[in-house]
Amino acid sequence: LPSGHILSHASADETAVPNDFDPNTPYDLTKVDLSDIESWSHQWVNNTNEEMYCSAHVLDANGNVFELGGHSGLKPTEGVDYIYGKDQAALFDFESKSWIQQPSMNQARWYPTAVTLGNGDVLAIGGTHGTDQENIFKPEVFDGSSWRILENVSYDNRLVNDNDFDHIYPFVHLVSDGRVFWAGWDNNMAYIDTAGDGAWGPNHVREGTTRPWGTPVMYRQDKLLLIGGMGIDEGVYNYWHSTDTAQVVDLTSDEPESRYTNPMWFPRTDTDSTILANGDIWVNGGSYIHTLNEENPTLIRMSELWNPDTEEWRLTAPATNPRGYHSSSLLLPSGQVWTGGGECGIGCDLGMTAQVFNPPYLFKQDGSGQLADRPTINSVEEQITYGQKFSANISADGDVSKLTFIRLGSTTHHINFEQRYLELDFTQTDNNLLITAPEHGNIAPPGFYMLFAFDSSGVPSIAQMVQILPAEDMTWEPVTTTDNSQPTERHESAYVEKDGKFYLMGGRGSRPIEMFDPISKTWLN
Repeated sequence: LPSGHILSHASADETAVPNDFDPNTPYDLTKVDLSDIESWSHQWVNNTNEEMYCSAHVLDANGNVFELGGHSGLKPTEGVDYIYGKDQAALFDFESKSWIQQPSMNQARWYPTAVTLGNGDVLAIGGTHGTDQENIFKPEVFDGSSWRILENVSYDNRLVNDNDFDHIYPFVHLVSDGRVFWAGWDNNMAYIDTAGDGAWGPNHVREGTTRPWGTPVMYRQDKLLLIGGMGIDEGVYNYWHSTDTAQVVDLTSDEPESRYTNPMWFPRTDTDSTILANGDIWVNGGSYIHTLNEENPTLIRMSELWNPDTEEWRLTAPATNPRGYHSSSLLLPSGQVWTGGGECGIGCDLGMTAQVFNPPYLFKQDGSGQLADRPTINSVEEQITYGQKFSANISADGDVSKLTFIRLGSTTHHINFEQRYLELDFTQTDNNLLITAPEHGNIAPPGFYMLFAFDSSGVPSIAQMVQILPAEDMTWEPVTTTDNSQPTERHESAYVEKDGKFYLMGGRGSRPIEMFDPISKTWLN
């Protein structure tokens, strides 16, 4: 959160056990922990209205947590048990540390995906709701006051197979033209226009395997990395083995392009992927088999790192505790990564533990194992607008080599709904930098970002929080002069501003230079 806290929860029980899977039980409590990342002290900030087990969550433009969906019991049917979802939505105000109920969705959803759109609206897509699936295949958009169903975007029999799990926590990302892109689990992919009743783009088929319980990450603007997941045997999900493969999906051209990149060192399912401060992708946890509440001897402690430039994987430090299904990882302003929670089988109590990973960029390059000296962001503008030039004062060893801008994360179940990575253009004079903000919200939705400054050795500063304010709705209004003065009619002219006044000049033939004063609303020669 912008306040320097981590908000985390499981269910109505702090040990991650949900209510008793009885649809007749009132699902009206979630035990929520608020952790201070400096002191690692904790306090309960429970939601006493809803159980949000297996929900989706994003951060709004003010840094508050917007959470949707959740758990509403298990309905036994003949041979199959279907989880029922929630239609609830709630907002956690990080300043008052309180939960505020929001308008309910049109469709109850368990295991949905949430996407922050370029204007700050929130897309809810996917999930399941027992055997009541009438509207589950239709996404919906929340505009801050009400929900709107995308009636033209049912993905039933289009993007998913017959498997009930093909549309839970789907891989959906905002792209730079304002549409969103569905990239899995299934290998059918497509763009979705979220305006009005919605619209489909052309369907595209990704080669190779589907990726149930894999992890997606938009590692660069309009470029996705799809990592790991369960195996498929003769079209059926195999919970007993996973894949080490990874694929790149490139959305920068007219047609999506997908290809395999180098495989990981370990096959993984239920793993977490985190964009580090320098843009590398760190993968930790997971296991060879997918299992819940059972002993899992295949949990993977070793982590690994993917370099987007070389597309090579390298091994990094093993974790003290394994992180499997239901685990999470988040980039911290320190440049470290927090990892926590997860399943490890009956009798294994790791769900309330956490650990912090120190990436290689925090250490000296001489092999001594000592931490490197770091640049310091002495000051920076705390609120910016799109396309703005904003200033910062940064002390570093030599010139600043790179500025990165990373959205605060929000993660669960192998998917981080929020992390986005940008490199910002800047000019530098001594310690003073003039930085160019992202151009629009489809690249960087409104909200809070971590600004990291790197020295010439590739060592990052501790991040400073910067808020991108929502874009204002711009409309044109005619201006009437106060003295009925009018400019000279002219063709192919020029119009410039200086000192708050506007000068009209040129045009075919001989035309005078005229000035418009927006204060007095008059034209002068």
